[in-house]
Amino acid sequence: MDEMPQISIHALYGVHTYQTMKVTGKAENATLHILIDLGSTHNFLDTTVAKRLHSTVKKIPSLQVALANGQELNCNTMCKDFS
Repeated sequence: MDEMPQISIHALYGVHTYQTMKVTGKAENATLHILIDLGSTHNFLDTTVAKRLHSTVKKIPSLQVALANGQELNCNTMCKDFS
């Protein structure tokens, strides 16, 4: 990966702005609120939600994610086949 993945501060805190769209989805009969954000380069799922949905959470080498406010977030798990 050449560039650091980025997530907007709006997506991190669930803030709805003109660059975001909030939709409702379902996974294993659970209703999910999904924030689609143009400022993010990747999709992120809360680890607690992933485990509750019995998704396969796999350890990965630590990945730094840049936040819009300049902070960095450390990600070390992945749900590769979540849909």
